[in-house]
Amino acid sequence: MGFKTDGSSHAGGVKNEKELRTRLIKDRPLAEAFVPILQDGAHYEVNHLGGTKEKADLELVTKTATKRLSIKKKEDINTGSFDWINSTAPCSRDPRFADLRELCKSFQRGKQPNKEEKAAATRTVTAALTEKILLLESDDIIDILDTHVVKPYQTIDLIMINDVINHNLYGFSPNALPFFKYMHGLHREAFMLPKPGKKSAAVIFKDWAGQEFDFGVRLRCETNNGIRAMFGGRPKGKNNSSSPTIKIQQDNVKGLLESIKENDLTTWSYKG
Repeated sequence: MGFKTDGSSHAGGVKNEKELRTRLIKDRPLAEAFVPILQDGAHYEVNHLGGTKEKADLELVTKTATKRLSIKKKEDINTGSFDWINSTAPCSRDPRFADLRELCKSFQRGKQPNKEEKAAATRTVTAALTEKILLLESDDIIDILDTHVVKPYQTIDLIMINDVINHNLYGFSPNALPFFKYMHGLHREAFMLPKPGKKSAAVIFKDWAGQEFDFGVRLRCETNNGIRAMFGGRPKGKNNSSSPTIKIQQDNVKGLLESIKENDLTTWSYKG
């Protein structure tokens, strides 16, 4: 499946967040299972935050505390991935991506491309994005993950995954994940495991003794609005620019859940 640039993934995620907000409000036992401070009978509200710059999607608020929740939607935890970040922010000012920013701007001409021009631009941009993945060194990878995933998620109290097909909710603290535990350690070393011609690669980590760890983290380099938007000249209401984007994904979601210690994972089955 290609990288979606039509906003449908974001719209589906927002719908899931709002539905889960309603479920938390109406089903107090469910809310108490994931947020134990409610077990004393405290009154609570659940607010939808939203926004692409906000890591928290929901806030559960009592008189004495606020719990920030990050919501992930999975049609089925046995397949696919979810996003830790999907944003132009890592590329917008970082000098490591200056060449990609200039490349994306170089196609702007206020007129849509013909078939051949689009194909040539696609080849050029794909090659540049693929090369960028290959050129990232260990310090670069660790810095990107630390700045745009680990540190922002320290403001999150609970990650909830909605397994839609199987009607299961899973909840855990970011710090319960082996990936986050590793990133909080003293020795941090990583390398990319790319496949030829791909704009993404699995991130493999090493400890001080050289042992390797695959936490299911994938780094993808894309453009946010696709090739046609780079040229401009699209109808009003359509994007007329496109910028380099970093997407950090979590593959093997089932394995992620299995890696969490039993006491750190809350599971709740619900009716569809």
